Amino acid sequence: VGVGAGVVIDPSGLVATSYHLSSDLTSGVARFQDGRVFAIAGYAAVDPENDLAILQLKDASGLPVAKLNSDTSLQPLTSVVAIGHPRGVEFALHDGKISRRIRTSQLSDLSQRFVRALAGPGPDHDWIQHTAVLSDGNSGGPLVNEQGEVLGINTWVDRQGGFGYALDVAALIALQERQLEEVAPLEAYATQEARRKSLVLNTSAE
Repeated sequence: VGVGAGVVIDPSGLVATSYHLSSDLTSGVARFQDGRVFAIAGYAAVDPENDLAILQLKDASGLPVAKLNSDTSLQPLTSVVAIGHPRGVEFALHDGKISRRIRTSQLSDLSQRFVRALAGPGPDHDWIQHTAVLSDGNSGGPLVNEQGEVLGINTWVDRQGGFGYALDVAALIALQERQLEEVAPLEAYATQEARRKSLVLNTSAE
């Protein structure tokens, strides 16, 4: 069972998260801090090159929506908060500061190889480098400013440098305009490993 994070971007139950997280799923649920639980119906949009996915929750409506803010004037030392479930600690907040904006092509060779392995040889991603602590379970969660606006989607961590990296929310705003014609099941984009695990679990249950 994997744990990650997401953020509601439409009251009808659209949730943005990281593709590397959702592609490990063949089924799943989204649990809210108020205790509500919704099954994940599938994908409303996918963007593997930017490691983004928009999931559709089943039977959801009237959900509170986060405001997305692609802030091109974002300055170093701006205060931010990362929200997620680091190492299973539910709905945890970690504060930090913006370090800088940086493109994939500006990263160290080692970090570039990691990003390309994660998202493929795609675009020159626009990352927000920050000092808010990220751990397993923060993937797909929002990086927000002091006004609660989502600046980026937390995606990966440089363990050696100690920095977290959030994909600028501009990529998510663009993905909202490229939704699938109909919701695709999670299995449609699941990795081979996720499919194998699902088969083993279902066989064991039977």
